[in-house]
Amino acid sequence: LSAQGTKPVPLSLTLPPYIYAVEGTTTGIFYDNLVLSQSPEALRFKVESKVPGEAQARVWHLSPTKADVGESSLSITVSDGAGKELAKAASTLRVAAASAGEGKTLKLLVVGDSLTGAGVYPAEIHRLMGLPGNPAVTLLGTSGAARAPALHEGYGGWTWNAFLTQVREKPGERYYDRTSPFVFVDGEKTNFDVPRYFSQTLGGTRPEFVTFLLGINDCFS
Repeated sequence: LSAQGTKPVPLSLTLPPYIYAVEGTTTGIFYDNLVLSQSPEALRFKVESKVPGEAQARVWHLSPTKADVGESSLSITVSDGAGKELAKAASTLRVAAASAGEGKTLKLLVVGDSLTGAGVYPAEIHRLMGLPGNPAVTLLGTSGAARAPALHEGYGGWTWNAFLTQVREKPGERYYDRTSPFVFVDGEKTNFDVPRYFSQTLGGTRPEFVTFLLGINDCFS
């Protein structure tokens, strides 16, 4: 219902322009990440794709083969429990060959909140990159020493604003007592300075790619 509680609101279904997958690696498309709904479990999802997949209660899994490498169309239709179509959206599935990164190198900076700070998925990225056919990866950052070399800039409870502005006069050892790695204090001035982070904190090393997993703490706070 709408804010007034009288008029139905159309279901919001959002797909990214591209969905990425790799030959031989299982990829999951989770339904509740695609719709804005308080009860996604009450909806029905139908995935149409040239690459075969397996539909489960909350996710559609695909495990591309060599024959699937390249681009193909993918669409998802959402219906209610009675089978009435509520929304439909399309995307392009891009499947990379398992050997696409062979002989290459990659420097990656991963930024995020507690999901990153736990270090699990940065460590998994590092493990996957160690498999044959992938580029030799260097993960950058000042956190994650316990899982080194899977370094990152991940801090539990942090928001976008914390990374942009947070300063602690007496930084503690705990992650939430730290000054943002991208904020520098010069006298009475506080500067958000990413180039300085690269040159000063990382010793001049610059990543080719940066990923961000942030936002949920902004909603909570």
